[in-house]
This record gives sequence, C-alpha cells and structure tokens, in this order.
Amino acid sequence: MELQVDQLKSQQVALGSWAFLFSEIINYNLKRVDGIAELESKLNWLGYRVGQRELELYKFRQEGTAKNPRQHTSLIEVLQFIHTHIWRSLFGKTADSLEKSKENANEYMISDNTPILSRSISIPKDLKNLSTESFTSGIVESVLDGLNFKSKVTAHSVPTEQYPQRTTILIKLI
Repeated sequence: MELQVDQLKSQQVALGSWAFLFSEIINYNLKRVDGIAELESKLNWLGYRVGQRELELYKFRQEGTAKNPRQHTSLIEVLQFIHTHIWRSLFGKTADSLEKSKENANEYMISDNTPILSRSISIPKDLKNLSTESFTSGIVESVLDGLNFKSKVTAHSVPTEQYPQRTTILIKLI
C-alpha cells in the first residue's frame, strides 16, 4: 500500500511519547559523558542529524512548488524559513521571535517562550546548567549548513517571570 505525501504530512507523534523518548535520550547519554558540556555537545550532534533529515523531508515535500527552500538566497529568508516552517513542522508552532543582535552584526537569535523539549524534562539540581535545547540548536545549525550558511549555533536559557523555560537559540555566522 502506497502512502500519499498528504497522508505523511498529517502524521504526528503524541507529546507524551516524544517527551519519554527525549528523556531517555538524555538519560542514555548522561551515563556516557563526563560533564554537562559533553552532554550538550552530544545533544547538539543528535539534533544536527534530525535537522538534516527534516530539511531533506521538507525539500521532498515541496519539490516542484514555489516553496522550495533552495530558492532562499538571503540569510533573512533562511532564518524566517527556520523560524516558521521548520519550527512548525517539528514543534507544531512557529518560534516566538527572530531577532538580529545589536552588538554583533553576524549574530541572530530565535527565541521560544515555551520550548516543547524542555516542557516535560526535570533536570536534577547538580545539572541545573544543562541546556536540553542544545538538541534544537543542532537542528538549526544543520538546516543553516544545508542551505549554505555556515554557523555555530548554541542554546541559552533566558527565563522571565512569565516564561521560566524561555530559550534563545543564538546563531553566529562563520
């Protein structure tokens, strides 16, 4: 039986299943690293692989349409593509903001007030500086690399009173 592309688009994973899988990914890797930096690096690497596949899938779905991401030529178009299409595809919503750094011309930030990956994860006190959103930064870095914008992407927790899990993905162009 063949699946149509429209049928594939409607397939979604329950948030509880995704949260369980992600927490197991963290636990598995936590036992195999020596520190927080190494764990964040592994999460970033895993996210990078997911980003490669997400971009490939998006290109496949949009083949022959005007929405082909290969047509994005400017950095702003690519960042908007990540902020809207990639975020919506992976997390069911667009990111909350896309900003250019005022201090550095080669830095941009994508912020998510309620990141789905962090929502169901409880971090032990001895790992309070761990950013599980390093996974998301890997996804963003991969998509940028795949569209020929070399960068280094990191995740930073930027809590506010209203959004205690707010995360900013910092993009530094190389």
